[in-house]
Amino acid sequence: FKSIEIALLQERETGWRRGIPVICIEEMHVRGREMVDPKDPLIGRFLEWCSHLAMKQLAHVVFVASIRAAMKLEKVAGLNDVRDLMFVDFPNSKRSREVLVQAGTGLSEADHDMIVDKLGGDMKSMVKAIHAVRR
Repeated sequence: FKSIEIALLQERETGWRRGIPVICIEEMHVRGREMVDPKDPLIGRFLEWCSHLAMKQLAHVVFVASIRAAMKLEKVAGLNDVRDLMFVDFPNSKRSREVLVQAGTGLSEADHDMIVDKLGGDMKSMVKAIHAVRR
């Protein structure tokens, strides 16, 4: 952790030539099939480090998690003093179908139905599916 902090301090001293970094921790809520336990000492240390980076304005730290996991982090890890909480939902099935049509993949409506049924509004997976079809 210390080497990353030193690198961030050096970047700040030079005026953030490449902009203030954003550290994104995706799927913070997944650990096998269980949520990440914020009472675990290693997770606690990691969360403290993330809070430190944010409070010292060395980086923006973004956790992408389920609402349930976010609420647990709020209560147990005490992140409510150093964070902004934003709820963002996946696009609905209508919007997902529009994306598939606009991508011009040439897939049938039945194919669109199957993709939306399997992926829901997960745009990251949807983009992978579109790229795979275009190959």
